[in-house]
Amino acid sequence: MPRAREAARRALELDPSLPEASALLGTVAAAYDYDWEEAKRRLDLALHRSAVPPLVHRQYAFYYLLPTGRREEAAQEYRRAVEQDPLNVQFRYGVGICLAAAERFAESESEFRLILEIYPLNGMALSLLALLSPEGQP
Repeated sequence: MPRAREAARRALELDPSLPEASALLGTVAAAYDYDWEEAKRRLDLALHRSAVPPLVHRQYAFYYLLPTGRREEAAQEYRRAVEQDPLNVQFRYGVGICLAAAERFAESESEFRLILEIYPLNGMALSLLALLSPEGQP
């Protein structure tokens, strides 16, 4: 993480408007330093750009909102990422996992089924569906 922090700082020296670099500093603050105030500040900087890359929404959801118990908001951030990159199953997993964490199991299941429509026999989606299913069957 120290190398990631240094790389992000260097990137911001070269171009202070890079949302990915600000988001990476927020991620490091959250996941490595457990500095939630700094994480929020850095991620807010990344999110308040004219064009926010989908990965920034994912980082905000996964590294800040979920750990701070804001599951519904995390699902919304992942949905913003999916809007920009609808075939990205990592973002769709995030939506489904956040919805499950928010105890919105039917919506979570629907998200995993969408993944299977895009990528039939996707092992992760099948596994997550099995976990959600009362009978243990997808």
